[in-house]
Amino acid sequence: MMDLVHSHYARFGVLTQRLLAALSDAGLTSSALRGGDLAALDQFHVGGRRASEDLAHLLSPRAGTKILDLGSGIGGSARLLAEEYACEVVGLDLTEVYCQTARALGTETGLQWSLHFLCGNALSLPFADNSFDAVWSQDVAVNVADKNALYREIVRVLKPGGKLAINDIVASGSGALQFPLPWAPEPRWNHLLDADALRHCILDRGLQQVAWQDKTQEAKIWDTASRRQALPTSEQTGRVPPPMGAQQTFGPDFKLMTDNLLQALEDGVIEVVQAVFRKP
Repeated sequence: MMDLVHSHYARFGVLTQRLLAALSDAGLTSSALRGGDLAALDQFHVGGRRASEDLAHLLSPRAGTKILDLGSGIGGSARLLAEEYACEVVGLDLTEVYCQTARALGTETGLQWSLHFLCGNALSLPFADNSFDAVWSQDVAVNVADKNALYREIVRVLKPGGKLAINDIVASGSGALQFPLPWAPEPRWNHLLDADALRHCILDRGLQQVAWQDKTQEAKIWDTASRRQALPTSEQTGRVPPPMGAQQTFGPDFKLMTDNLLQALEDGVIEVVQAVFRKP
């Protein structure tokens, strides 16, 4: 299954030079580049950068916190945590081309000293027990069939008192998904649980719930803004985002994937949750 996931996310080939060229064409260079300028590229989960900001606020890490960003993609959330919260972030992703791009964008934004990206499998983490103050996970569980193994590994690498912060799409039990979706080109790739099943899966691994929030309504507001081609990044940063989006990473079929995702959200087929758990 992990080979299927890798082939899905890596199918559009080498990203780094294409993304850097697009940034340059938009007039954004390393001398002036900030993490928020990349939101159109690197915050392609439901809710965009605002969802990452909300999850970071829910976690509220202190400066110097060592965080594992699990499924770090091209590093958007890792850069947010390093830039806004002065955290040390290790990003792990199954897709090497994503890790290469994350490293390059970390350098472009001047955050490379706080970031480290490596390729690896979330079900067999290459870290010692009790290595991290927090684990961060956005839309990772959707691709993982063996969630018991996923959360068992997360608990293993968390320090006592450490926290898990998640942002996840969950099934609502109402209606059927239409494929392809950003995480699943066909049904066999899709591994959504409903909210209660996901919560109990995490609690059964020994973590304690600190916070649980239904973010579905906020996601629908973001959905409306997306369909109107609104650019919330410019409101947050006061700057005009680069004229590009996640299709630079996912390829030309990303629009169909996103349309199916947003329709499922509107139809109540899926919901969005954010939560924080603590290791005793």
